[in-house]
Amino acid sequence: MSDGRGTSMSSAAFDHIIEATRERFLASESEIVAAIYKPYDHEGMMFISLVDSPPEMFRAFCRAALRARAESPHAALFKAEWGELCDQLALDSRAKVA
Repeated sequence: MSDGRGTSMSSAAFDHIIEATRERFLASESEIVAAIYKPYDHEGMMFISLVDSPPEMFRAFCRAALRARAESPHAALFKAEWGELCDQLALDSRAKVA
């Protein structure tokens, strides 16, 4: 998320969380999705990174992740991972609206 802070999880949890989150971005946020998911979608990496994301992009990811956690029918299977991710997102200074 930011330097020195991140979340590690199994590949099953990772796949569920990033795809459930991707599905909850607003249609108007397609450029944000492309930027955040570029390492995963186009570079063959098994991660996404928010390290260099500006605050608006970071908050868009936070909103999508919170919607995904609340709405995904399989979120309960990865309750601990969702909890850790959301806790880490909330700790980042970019999560706060100025």
